[in-house]
Amino acid sequence: MTPLLAAWLVACTTAPPAPFAQWVWTEADRAPLADLRASQPGAVAGVHIATLHYADGVVRSELSLAPGLVDPPRALVIRLDDDLHAAFDALPDDALAAALAAPLTRLLTLADQRGASVELQLDYDVPVRLLPRWAAVLRLLRGGCLAGRPLWVTSLVAHLQRPDYGALFVGVIDGHILQVFDTGDRAPSAATVRALAEAADLPYRWGLGAFERGDTTAHRAWFSATSGCTGRCQARWVFPAGQPWRDLR
Repeated sequence: MTPLLAAWLVACTTAPPAPFAQWVWTEADRAPLADLRASQPGAVAGVHIATLHYADGVVRSELSLAPGLVDPPRALVIRLDDDLHAAFDALPDDALAAALAAPLTRLLTLADQRGASVELQLDYDVPVRLLPRWAAVLRLLRGGCLAGRPLWVTSLVAHLQRPDYGALFVGVIDGHILQVFDTGDRAPSAATVRALAEAADLPYRWGLGAFERGDTTAHRAWFSATSGCTGRCQARWVFPAGQPWRDLR
């Protein structure tokens, strides 16, 4: 470990804890959100409003929760299913952007009519090989239906291991939410992941999972590993999967 990295890690561990926010993916997630807000007044939330799917040249939306389920929401979350990978093989970037723009416009118009004109989070586990094209598609969308709206995307440790991740997305997104749960990867140490996130030089948030799947994951260990963070880190967003997570805070 270099002296510079060692000093930076000491600063992270002594920094004030990053605030928590929570995703609301199902009705069961409202209870842990209420518990969070009881101890952290003003804690923000993101509501999963839809999932996008791709088949036979068409992107369709599957509705989830109502945008106003949480008052007030900080973000609306739209999940892009893994079947969107095939769309990159079938369509050029401009056609894919147009195919995504149609359902995105409908969903955001509906949300805005209900008074939920807030940040948009796109939750997509894009394959590493498709990152340049994903950035290009997002750039097209920011010039159209997503113009003027704060945009965050999810990222994975494998994404940040590309040295050009930051260069691909700078000016395209407002920031990324680094997921350290259910990624299929054996993540490196927290110090290594922090260094990767800082090297990308984009605003980021931690995406944490408050649940375990038997003995195969260590989701909860990341709560303490990410408690103090400086630099480009902003907050910790929690996916509770309907589970209480008071003891993890």
